[in-house]
Amino acid sequence: MSEPSASADFPFESHYVRVLGSRMHYVEQGEGCPVVMLHGNPTSSYFWRGVIPHVAQVGRAIAFDMIGMGRSDKPEIPYRIYDQCEYFAGFVEELGLEGIHLVANDWGTAVAAQYVAEHRDNVRSIAFIGNIVTPWPTWEHFGGNSPSRVLWRAYRAPELGWDLCVNEHLFVEPVLRHLCVEEPSRDVLEHYLEPYVTRESRRPVWQLANDLPIAGEPKDFYETATNYCGALASSGLPALLLYYPEMAPAVEAYRNFLLDLTVVEVDGAHHYMPEDQPDRVGEEVTQWIRLQRDDV
Repeated sequence: MSEPSASADFPFESHYVRVLGSRMHYVEQGEGCPVVMLHGNPTSSYFWRGVIPHVAQVGRAIAFDMIGMGRSDKPEIPYRIYDQCEYFAGFVEELGLEGIHLVANDWGTAVAAQYVAEHRDNVRSIAFIGNIVTPWPTWEHFGGNSPSRVLWRAYRAPELGWDLCVNEHLFVEPVLRHLCVEEPSRDVLEHYLEPYVTRESRRPVWQLANDLPIAGEPKDFYETATNYCGALASSGLPALLLYYPEMAPAVEAYRNFLLDLTVVEVDGAHHYMPEDQPDRVGEEVTQWIRLQRDDV
């Protein structure tokens, strides 16, 4: 098995801030305009370890752990995507971050988009890293007949999904192996598995799998996702999309509602792009931030 492109090392000092009564973990490097990196499911701030040193050249690179994930606390909450959005907004407020650049992957994209919908004046730009931001109108749009579609249908089945994700702990490792080009090393997988040693700790990954807006379900978040796409469209924000080759058919959809959009294809990458191509992602994001800054 070949080694992944990103080193397994995580050489950053841990910081914590209290949000809504719980501690949220984050790491940071650099100074200046805040560039906040949002991970998804089932990753954490660790996901951005190869990107942070690049971004720190042009700003204050901040990568946090969503509530219930990584090294953040695990309060007794439902872990709906709405909870993640509320805790992220609180995180930004508690750190006093202003004029932020958002860099997001996977569910981090939804959290970032909802933040734009509610706090447009505090955002300078948004970068989508190997991700789809729009809801999927049908299951055929979500992966066609690919293994992804089969896998997520199983995760969303009422009893089977809970059994797979929570009881059998068959979400974190299979998803990372399936959605990276290079199969992650054992050391990398252990970093991602560490927060989920108990059944109770796995609820966040199960809940986010079930909140994906597919074929009109769940109804509340499907509507929310539709609305935040509208908010992005009207925001006028400069946007960057780094996409992998298999994502090419979705690029036109981004172009249709994001008028100020820059797109860059990244070869040798899949959905969890910073694992496959950390330096390329870091370089592209750094160049993007330089273009958006008004003080250089």
